[in-house]
Amino acid sequence: MSDSCLQATGGGDREQPYPWGYSDPDNTRAPQQITGTVFTGPEAVGKYPAGASPFGVQDMIGSVWQMTDEYRDTHTRSVILKGGCNYRPSGSMWYFPMTPSKCGGHCGWTTNQLHNKYFLMNSRYERAGTLGFRCAADVKGSDKLDCAGKPVCGRFDAPNASVNLTESTEWVLWDGSDTRHSKAGVRISDASASSPLQPCSGTQTTFTAGAVSTTNGTCLGKGSAGILFHVAAPATAGQESTLSVYAGASGSAAMLTATLVDGGQTMVYQEYVNVTAADSTSKVYSNLKWQLKFTPKSANAVLTVNVSGPMLPAPPPPPSIGNPIGNSIGKSIKKKS
Repeated sequence: MSDSCLQATGGGDREQPYPWGYSDPDNTRAPQQITGTVFTGPEAVGKYPAGASPFGVQDMIGSVWQMTDEYRDTHTRSVILKGGCNYRPSGSMWYFPMTPSKCGGHCGWTTNQLHNKYFLMNSRYERAGTLGFRCAADVKGSDKLDCAGKPVCGRFDAPNASVNLTESTEWVLWDGSDTRHSKAGVRISDASASSPLQPCSGTQTTFTAGAVSTTNGTCLGKGSAGILFHVAAPATAGQESTLSVYAGASGSAAMLTATLVDGGQTMVYQEYVNVTAADSTSKVYSNLKWQLKFTPKSANAVLTVNVSGPMLPAPPPPPSIGNPIGNSIGKSIKKKS
């Protein structure tokens, strides 16, 4: 598991100090500290169900130090460790430090906000019974987007390396200077764009339409109001529609705002993604994809989509969290006009 994934799994969006919440640890939530010269190994998996995270993940802290992301430079390699171990040999200050002494005999763990750094030198030094790693896999069916009765919802997805734009599906491709439409459907409008926008030629998803392929696209710049387009409702009221939105970001965060105007009501779904690690000076771009679903009640409904590059700092988290894992934030707000 990566550092960010483990961090999110351990506390979600709540920023709580421990996987189970804010209360101090006890014998039902984490193993007790062990010292001395004999290590009998970690305790049994699932022994402390009361210490589970909001997502039901157990043994997040106090079992073994969990290896996450590896970093390296021209001289060293290191790995970020999370979670802590309840065993620390006595008699030397060089062993990994414990948490503060006021921990009720449960000093082997660290809070969600803390980590340790472990240098990687060679296999003889790196072997330790107090180190481990956590595996994760997608839950079957988790790729399906469920709006749970909301008129509009969405999520941030990993973009595909290539997308086949078939003529049986309506699509629109904007590359900054030209617009191409599919032959099927007229529900998606042309886009209006605001600067700063810049080309992403050769760095984005490859879109194939028949015999023609292109990697040309438009990237959001920092502070960009981005692109805006509209999607008309299907002819049959109550019919669900799925929309995939691809974009690029160059040295910028990204915000998608989908506004569904349906009769006398306005519903908004908004998702923010921090991709500022992209460096426009070295022509490194972030590839983005959102998946949206909307179910209008009337044939006159219109979904307006805006993808922008907001200036930092990021907006505060909304009160209703729609995507608890990752750097993205989702919300659905219902208003009466």
